[in-house]
Amino acid sequence: MPAVSRCQFFGYVKVEIVARKQRQWAWTVCRDVGDTTIITATRAYRHPDDAWQAGRKVLRALEQGASLKQASELSQAA
Repeated sequence: MPAVSRCQFFGYVKVEIVARKQRQWAWTVCRDVGDTTIITATRAYRHPDDAWQAGRKVLRALEQGASLKQASELSQAA
């Protein structure tokens, strides 16, 4: 019988522009219920796709059961 993976966290990644003149972007991971911000990027990205990919990496870790501290460390490396 195949193992069933259970999602530990339900949320989404939101990418927003943080500096219009320099066109910098940042990601935020939010909880599905109530749109509560869980964790935000510690740095800005030049392209929205780069920000989205870094945010997805953190979201995937949370979905797989990583603690908020682990996700925060991962966000600093992303």
